[in-house]
Amino acid sequence: AVVSTQSTGGSPIQISMLEEEMVSRTMYWRRQRTREQQINSTLLRTKAIILDALPESLEEMEEFKKDTDELLGSVHRDTASMKDSHQKELKRRGDMCSIYAQQLPTVAVAMTTENDEEEKKREEQLQQTFSRIPEVIERHMSKVEEELKKFLERCAKNPHGAEAAREKHEAMTERLQNDIRNQLLNRLVQLDEWSCSLEYIRERAHLCGEEAKEWLSGKGGVSWNKSTQGMYGDMPASTSSHKDLIPLIEKLIELLKSNSGKQMFARALVGAPSNAAPGTSVLRTMEHAVQRPAVIQTAQRSVPSKLKLVLPGIKEEEEEEEEGKPSGLFNVPG
Repeated sequence: AVVSTQSTGGSPIQISMLEEEMVSRTMYWRRQRTREQQINSTLLRTKAIILDALPESLEEMEEFKKDTDELLGSVHRDTASMKDSHQKELKRRGDMCSIYAQQLPTVAVAMTTENDEEEKKREEQLQQTFSRIPEVIERHMSKVEEELKKFLERCAKNPHGAEAAREKHEAMTERLQNDIRNQLLNRLVQLDEWSCSLEYIRERAHLCGEEAKEWLSGKGGVSWNKSTQGMYGDMPASTSSHKDLIPLIEKLIELLKSNSGKQMFARALVGAPSNAAPGTSVLRTMEHAVQRPAVIQTAQRSVPSKLKLVLPGIKEEEEEEEEGKPSGLFNVPG
């Protein structure tokens, strides 16, 4: 049920409790953001090293693995620290909610905690993505090392075929590089999406907490429903796809660019019935306009000769007209 109420003002102790809760959440978000930025920076450095150049000897390969392993180890440690901090925060919120349920109004508690489940879901998805990227890089490193060993073995067994072996090796390494480049691109795009999604829900939670403090302080009323969507910029998920509209819109644009399309559009604008119900299709309105030439002729006399109708994407055409005659766009044959 929707709660619509005007707060009479909470006690100073209640307001202080809510303020302390928001301070704790803000500090937690700040720490998590710092860890996320560190992990992102480390992953970008690792990506640059991997895509820069591949080793051509086992000695270079060992040095190469040492550098990447050090960076990936940092990612693992920071991700584990993120998860540990997240679990501690979940426990803290759970413990505090049982206290708030007894000492704070239900509306204030509900507004403060309404984003907790979604925040938990999105943060765990981000942590999962952080964990998977190093796994992708480690598998790639194993393939590169294996390919290098095969190449060196072929050269050792058949020195005369070293050139052919090198060409095969370069083709294989190029394929591996393209593969890891595409995988990292997809993973980093997914990582960016989850980061933005999580940051949005944090900002939304902050706004809800501020709204709860305003309500508890007696500075305003609130109409609140936990199932309500569309607040603070989020929209309910659509069950229908918009892909079917794209070809229809493209056809409409082509129609408007054509001369016949200009006339039909003008007829629809001038001759559309005033009592047409909302949602009436454009084609039905156009047909109605074509069947009412008297209305169009009346509208022609009332349209100033200098008036021009500019349609998006349609190149303006300059036409010489005699003074007193209506514009060519509205000159519909009777």
